[in-house]
Amino acid sequence: TIKAGLLAREIVGQTDGKAPTTVALNEKAAQLLTRGIAMPEAGALRSTAQVELLHLYYDTNKYQELVKAYAGFLQSLPTDRKAEAMLLAGNAQRQLNRHAEAQSIYDAIVAQFPNAKEAPEARYQRVISLYSSNSPIFVQEADSFLAGNPDPVKGDQVKLMKADTLFKRENYAAAATAYAALEN
Repeated sequence: TIKAGLLAREIVGQTDGKAPTTVALNEKAAQLLTRGIAMPEAGALRSTAQVELLHLYYDTNKYQELVKAYAGFLQSLPTDRKAEAMLLAGNAQRQLNRHAEAQSIYDAIVAQFPNAKEAPEARYQRVISLYSSNSPIFVQEADSFLAGNPDPVKGDQVKLMKADTLFKRENYAAAATAYAALEN
């Protein structure tokens, strides 16, 4: 059952994602994965199905369903899959404009899994959440993020958000300096 759900997701990944058959395949994949997760004999495939279901919910903009499923899965996920699930849940919370919850999850990823491949992305998503929520600490957190030598593209995006924030706060001199930093 789980393998059929995973196969349906793989087929969706090979399509344009917009065709009516894609929607039907996603729904079928969700049904199969949900049913497979509940099966006692799922064994090691359970965690794969749980995380894939979270990905499916995120990819189909079903953020509320993702948050609900994440809450039910978190305790049963093995350590090597938790950071991935947490990142999806944090991103879903951010999409739902629940920035405090998102930031809490991102902070937990960085604290509990500092060496996981999801940790740098959690740091970046946390900065986006701070920006989106007009947090008063955004500029300081952006500077802290930039001091960590992030991926150049993400670094430029954070620089742009910082410049925009400074401009909105009418700190024009600092905004000009921040915009100039984008040219480097």
